[in-house]
Amino acid sequence: MTLWTAGSRSSGCGYGDAMLLRRAAAPIALFTAVAFAGCTAPEPEPEPTVAPPTDEPIFASEEEALAAAEEVYRAYVKVIDDILKDGGAEPERLDRYAIGQAAELQKAGFAEALSSGVRSQGETTFVIDKLQHWSGNPSEGSESIAIFVCQDVSATDLVNADGKSVSDPGRPPVLPFEIGLTSTASGALVVSRDELWRGPNFC
Repeated sequence: MTLWTAGSRSSGCGYGDAMLLRRAAAPIALFTAVAFAGCTAPEPEPEPTVAPPTDEPIFASEEEALAAAEEVYRAYVKVIDDILKDGGAEPERLDRYAIGQAAELQKAGFAEALSSGVRSQGETTFVIDKLQHWSGNPSEGSESIAIFVCQDVSATDLVNADGKSVSDPGRPPVLPFEIGLTSTASGALVVSRDELWRGPNFC
């Protein structure tokens, strides 16, 4: 993320929160009583039962995948807004919602805000233009969903320690992004890729 401050032009933009959607159900530990008879040695414990792998898809339909992506991305945008309102402090709050390129991008923006002494005001909003692709059974760590998003920062502002706006007045109010979401080992869906779309503007 690049902060759109007055006097600077860049290809990035500022943001708001992220959230993982679902966690794999915690395995249930099964305890088996060991029988003893007189002074005989205890019987060996049975091997724990391992559930067979399931072929059930993470997302049963395109609609379900899109709904999951929207929920996660909304949380991701919100936490970024929250961190920027605090001037970039406690960037680790993002860790629950983003990994990889997306996390690195946003944390660079938080560090920039912290060193510049600026903070954000207002709320970032967005509209999902369309689902680009999705996978019902992605391999662990692979991108599950990609969406095209129109992000609106027109209701946000960057201010300095004196409360004066330092936002670039020429910043675009709405920008197109391509967002990738990945399924983690825990079963969570998180934002892993956050890129400004370089093709024709769909917003």
